Amino acid sequence: GGDLMFRVLKADKDTYITNKYVDGIQAVSGNVGIAGSLDLFKLYGMTQLTSASQTIPQVELSRILIHFDLNPLYELSDEGKIDIANSSFKCMLNLKDVYGGQTTPNNFTIDVFPLSASFSEGYGKDTAYYTDNDKCNFLSASFDTVWGNKGCVLACFSTGSGDYITSSITIADTRVSQTFSIGDEDLLVDVTKIISATIKGDLPDSGFRITYNTEIESNDRTYFVKRFASRHAYD
Repeated sequence: GGDLMFRVLKADKDTYITNKYVDGIQAVSGNVGIAGSLDLFKLYGMTQLTSASQTIPQVELSRILIHFDLNPLYELSDEGKIDIANSSFKCMLNLKDVYGGQTTPNNFTIDVFPLSASFSEGYGKDTAYYTDNDKCNFLSASFDTVWGNKGCVLACFSTGSGDYITSSITIADTRVSQTFSIGDEDLLVDVTKIISATIKGDLPDSGFRITYNTEIESNDRTYFVKRFASRHAYD
């Protein structure tokens, strides 16, 4: 067999977006682009809003956005040094858990989808009050683009317009998932089909959307907090 080639491609931008309530106001304009961690959380009923004498428990959550520099892969493919159609071609997406003694949820599933909309990382780093107003955030993907539906929730076909892609010409279902039983595991998922399709031009090179799965986002439980190292982490 030929030489085994191993490459580590680093993220060139990453952040998370949230609609968390801070002092009674949703921090939808907050940006955490240069924060040291990528926090995934979902709060149910921590904030209650009263409307027509009814108390309505609010869902507050975050979603992670990450983009990797695929240029080395484009070059290797162009030079014929790798064949993305060959079964030996594999791409794993890896995020490192950052456990700092905080409470961590267990028994949850994380979904990874390719992004349709490109995002800008931004310069925010306040993860306590989300006061750094910058793009991207819960409302906008970048300076000139708002999300199709706020919070990056508009699903679309690869050639359609939306926030994230659920299927394409070559991939019936783009979703890649991992279940976390203890809660402190690293994320390690096989994204070969997504990267192959991106190199071929079947998917846009916009990055990934990493979230709790739909069932968790819509149930009446709290999942706080799953924390990964960002590209700005010191360690």
